[in-house]
Amino acid sequence: MNNRPILGRQRVQLTIGDPILVDDHYEDYKGNRKLAIAKVTEVLQEKLSALII
Repeated sequence: MNNRPILGRQRVQLTIGDPILVDDHYEDYKGNRKLAIAKVTEVLQEKLSALII
């Protein structure tokens, strides 16, 4: 039996931001993987935060 609520019509807005170029962090990655991953994660968080309504 399907117990899903009937929510009616829904609307979604999807915004695609600029790509994140991980190649820019490759030299850092070769020197210190953990730090490079942390930097990329920080950039990703900043970019995604700017897109959230």
